[in-house]
Amino acid sequence: MDRTETGLANTDGEKFKTPLFNECPLKTQSKNDPPLLTIWAILDSLTLVVTVNKIFRVNSTPQKFICSWLLLLVVGCQYTFEGGNPPLPAEAATLSIAPIENQTFESDLETFVMQALSSRLRSNSAVRLRGGSERSDLLLRVRLAQLTRMNLDEPEALAVAQQLTLVGSAILEDQRTNKQLWEVSNLRVEVSTSRNDSSSSADLSGQRLSRGIQELTENFAEKIYSQIFYNF
Repeated sequence: MDRTETGLANTDGEKFKTPLFNECPLKTQSKNDPPLLTIWAILDSLTLVVTVNKIFRVNSTPQKFICSWLLLLVVGCQYTFEGGNPPLPAEAATLSIAPIENQTFESDLETFVMQALSSRLRSNSAVRLRGGSERSDLLLRVRLAQLTRMNLDEPEALAVAQQLTLVGSAILEDQRTNKQLWEVSNLRVEVSTSRNDSSSSADLSGQRLSRGIQELTENFAEKIYSQIFYNF
């Protein structure tokens, strides 16, 4: 079979042609840009559908439909996996977290933040999290500066008990070059708790805490995670 007839003619090893996409690049953009990943995933998926249909000369409409959706599913899963596991900045492979400094009056708050942050990092298969005395490529330092509770028990807001605000900072250092990659001095998260949320119900590190503190620490950890992988 002539490769030109199938739409698979390849002259430079990097591009191919189809009736819908002329010279469409096969390689996707950087993993650090999720929106671009989505665009290229759709383009590559449609290109593969057209190409496979031409190769196998599928004439049946149901078969074409099944073939198309299977390809979209496979490619879509591939891009979801890559986008959900962004790599560390500066081409680093390992990361460690220094003991979190807690300057607030909330006991064990640093423990809750550490657990929430470690859980997010371990869920990323592109990251090797180091602990203890192990040396890593990158070192994350976190400081919890202030935790405030503002009572909102007013007639017009009977359903709300408190507004919790946590302010802190984070620094990411490259231990290979002894240089600081970035520093955020005003990390701030807020949550509002209802009367029913004030009771202890969540469990972190074997200790019970209010839903408000749980949500606050999880949001704080998520903000640091986003700073590491998406805002650098």
